[in-house]
Amino acid sequence: ILRLERPNAALPAILTDRSGMMVSPTNIKQNGANADQSPVGTGPWKLESWRNNDRFIARRNENYWRPGLPHLDGINVAIMGEPATALRSLIAGENDLATSLGPQQKLLADRSKLTTQLTHSMGMVGIYLNYGRPPLSDVRVRQALNYAIDRDAFNQAIAMGLDVPTSAIIPSEHWACDPQTASYYKYDPGKARALLAEAGFPNGIDIPMLGWSDQISMQRQEVIVTQLGRAGIRVALTPVSPSASSTMFFGSAKQGAGRMAQIAARPDPSQEYDNLFSKDAYFNAGGVELEGYRELLDATMAITDRAARKAAFAKLQRFVVETALLVPIVFNTSINVHHPRVKNFVAGLIAKPKCTTVWLDS
Repeated sequence: ILRLERPNAALPAILTDRSGMMVSPTNIKQNGANADQSPVGTGPWKLESWRNNDRFIARRNENYWRPGLPHLDGINVAIMGEPATALRSLIAGENDLATSLGPQQKLLADRSKLTTQLTHSMGMVGIYLNYGRPPLSDVRVRQALNYAIDRDAFNQAIAMGLDVPTSAIIPSEHWACDPQTASYYKYDPGKARALLAEAGFPNGIDIPMLGWSDQISMQRQEVIVTQLGRAGIRVALTPVSPSASSTMFFGSAKQGAGRMAQIAARPDPSQEYDNLFSKDAYFNAGGVELEGYRELLDATMAITDRAARKAAFAKLQRFVVETALLVPIVFNTSINVHHPRVKNFVAGLIAKPKCTTVWLDS
């Protein structure tokens, strides 16, 4: 039984994700920290084997609570860090499905006898900001960062125009998005320079940032750094692994003023806002909550009527966009490729593929 201090209309959606995953208390008692390597839950699959950074194999859970599912006898997931490698394995017939491919792989997939599925997602490329200390504690500097990004040019250069430029953290396909502020920041390096001058940086500003060191991320970051530089924002980028950049930026060290990264999606938009901007949120590096934010966030969860929630989200979205608490750049388009015999594969807005209802045409 969950007893809440106040209404939370987001809770049902939140419980459909990691927060609502059921685990065996007995398994945790017996295996402790290693319980995740021998999981016991209520999902559609049973883990058969797992090799770190290589693959895991799961078999059908005959006792799954949804009768008749899953359709497949099992899944064999090969972990491949490079999208090109994943696509080659698919073309060679070694695998049936490859997820989260890049635009470059789409060109090759389109020339093969494979099925390509494009789905807009809530997953996003952006820049986390530590606005708990100077210089990003000044809203004008944060706004300058947003005006300095040419989102359309970034989309063409990195995603061949397949991604969706944005100034907000909720995509236009989502019922909670307010189109009036979704494209709030138009590319304007002159305005960015003027804002920096108002903030006391007439000759531009130097900002240390963390990034990811993989090839795709480095390409993205090169474009971002170049665009920011044209507006007088000189970025000293430190590229490291995703996990290292997370620890360095959000952990006790609080390194860097910004962090270029992929920003994951959440099932309910109020959870997305809460995880990013609430005072005690892990992804709020500065630990600062702006005045007025809490009331706006609570209003999105206090009611269940969708139209009323949409109106509440519009106010919250405007607040976050105008105060520039983040630098959203593009929403990723999820590119998934599979053999024609794979049926009923669906990738939703939160870009987390599920194979529960997938079946193979013999």
